[in-house]
Amino acid sequence: MFAYSKPHPRLSRTLGLLVCRVFAILRSAEQRTMRVLNNFNLRLCIAMDSMDVEIHAPLTPERRVKFDAARARRSKHEVERTADTARK
Repeated sequence: MFAYSKPHPRLSRTLGLLVCRVFAILRSAEQRTMRVLNNFNLRLCIAMDSMDVEIHAPLTPERRVKFDAARARRSKHEVERTADTARK
């Protein structure tokens, strides 16, 4: 997620820390941030799935087919966007 190949030396000097220590702190913060984001993404998916179930329930069979197709397109787009983001 974060591109910390090497912390800026000036940051280390300013803080009076070794570059390796700053790097370790940044990596630890990145790991904590990723855990928070992963948990958020899971909760968001659960909420969206619940919403889809509520929308799906009152639909006619014909409209359910349309809704399911739209949901499949949305899911495919989200997967592609996530893969693009992960590559960056």
